Amino acid sequence: FDFQFVTKNTLSTYAFSVKKNLINSEYLYFYPNGRIRMIFNRTGQKFTFGTNYKAKFELALQMCKENRLLLSCAANFSPVEEVVNAFLFFSRELVIYGTKVDEPRQNNWLEVSLQKIEKESLVQQEFIQMMQAFGTGITDVRIETKPINIQEAPIPEPIKALSAALGTAQEALQYNAQVGYPSFQTDLITEESTGIKKLFEIICPLISIIKNDAIIFWDEIELGLHEAIVRQLIKWFYSYSPDSKSQLVFTTHDTSLLDLKLFRRDQIWFTELKPEDRSTDLYSLLEIKDVRKSENIAKGYISGRYGAIPMLNETFSPAPRQTALGEA
Repeated sequence: FDFQFVTKNTLSTYAFSVKKNLINSEYLYFYPNGRIRMIFNRTGQKFTFGTNYKAKFELALQMCKENRLLLSCAANFSPVEEVVNAFLFFSRELVIYGTKVDEPRQNNWLEVSLQKIEKESLVQQEFIQMMQAFGTGITDVRIETKPINIQEAPIPEPIKALSAALGTAQEALQYNAQVGYPSFQTDLITEESTGIKKLFEIICPLISIIKNDAIIFWDEIELGLHEAIVRQLIKWFYSYSPDSKSQLVFTTHDTSLLDLKLFRRDQIWFTELKPEDRSTDLYSLLEIKDVRKSENIAKGYISGRYGAIPMLNETFSPAPRQTALGEA
């Protein structure tokens, strides 16, 4: 794995390789004032350090085993600011959003969004403007919170019992979110659609990601959202802050997003399963020859021009249905 990234206004490059669950190689460089400086370089358990760095890694080296990255060990056991900044980039500035329809929530983005809308008037104004840009018709949002005892909350009894057994806090916040339209209002949780709830969940965190130059990895961006909303969301991410170093990296099965008016060729990537060993080949549209700027990428993909489509068995037919007496 090889990463080039900017954090604290400084370009850094970090890489590592793993072989048989052991760290095979690892290095970290940074570029103050455009000049390259090595912090450390590692091959197996042999380490080389940049000028004035070796003494600062003594304790970290004692903790760094064959299956541990020096980056994480040094971030905890060395005073090297450049290492800490690099570690925090991976732990805080890489945001993963991958909630599936059939999986439990893996984040509390909706709760965070409601808190921001309630407490920060500028965020509320920005949020309403965005919702209007998406054509929702929403003109106002009113959020009220109140503390509630977990034992009295409408949550499953096993969770209540587990909370009591673990001795965790017995109070939580209950949110009442009213969504205003020109002639009526609705309750967000009980009356709004999945799509509106999804927009409530993602817009405020996305604004924060852009403002903080962070990177979001989003699995199946189209889940719960209309394809027109997804397209508008991508355009908004591009234009919201032209000077931002933030990035949106997502997977999708929506072929309508394969559009050279929306993405450059080097921004479109395909994954193709290799049936012989079940590995996955990842490649860019840029690697495919003779792709014209005016080409209909979605149509070309469906026709198999770029690969990465399921190899269906066109000759398959189901077995004849058997009756209760065993006759076809």
